[in-house]
Amino acid sequence: MGQTSNKKRAFKRQECREALANHIYQKLNVSIPPEQVRLKPSPEHRYAWSVCQSKKHLLEVSLSNGTVGRYESIMEELGRSIEAVAPESLQNRLARYPNPTEEAQTPKTVSDSFTVTITQLRDANQELQDQLDESHDDFGRLAREAEYWQAKYHEQCKESQQYQGLICQMRDEQSRMNTGILEAVQLLLSHRSCNSPD
Repeated sequence: MGQTSNKKRAFKRQECREALANHIYQKLNVSIPPEQVRLKPSPEHRYAWSVCQSKKHLLEVSLSNGTVGRYESIMEELGRSIEAVAPESLQNRLARYPNPTEEAQTPKTVSDSFTVTITQLRDANQELQDQLDESHDDFGRLAREAEYWQAKYHEQCKESQQYQGLICQMRDEQSRMNTGILEAVQLLLSHRSCNSPD
C-alpha cells in the first residue's frame, strides 16, 4: 500500500514538473528541464511565478515535498491563477507605463501575464468609477440648478398673479373714479342750467 502511494506521488510529481516546464516554455520560450523546475526560483533564473493571493499556498512547499493533491491543484491552476512570467516583467511594465491609460492602450505581448491583465482591468474599473462619480456629481449639480430655476419660475408666477390682481384693482378704482367724475360734471352742468337766467 505504501509503495503504491509513493509511486503515485512520484508519478504526479514528475507529471507536475513536466507541466510546469511546458508552461514556462509556452509563456516565455524558455526551456527548463522538468527536474530543474522550482516553485521558488532564484532571481537569476529566467522565470518567476505570478500567483493569485488565494493560491499562493500551493507554491509554499517545494515540489519534492508535495502531495498528490497539491500536484494536481498546481496543474489545474496553471494558466489560471498560476502563471510563468519574466522576473523583470512587472518592474519593466511599471517603468514603461506609469500611466495606466497608456498601458491599457498598448498591445499585449506573449509574455503578458494574467496579473498584468488584472491590474489593467482594475485600473480601467477605477477610471470608470471615477467617471461615474463625476457624472453623479454633474447630475446632482444640474438637478440643484433645475430645482432653483423651477422655484424662481413659481416665484415669478406668484408675483405675476399678484401684479395682475393689483392691476385689476387699479382698473376698478379708475372706473369708479371716472364714474364719479362724470356724475359730478353732470350734476354741475345741471346746477348751472337751473341757475341761469331765462
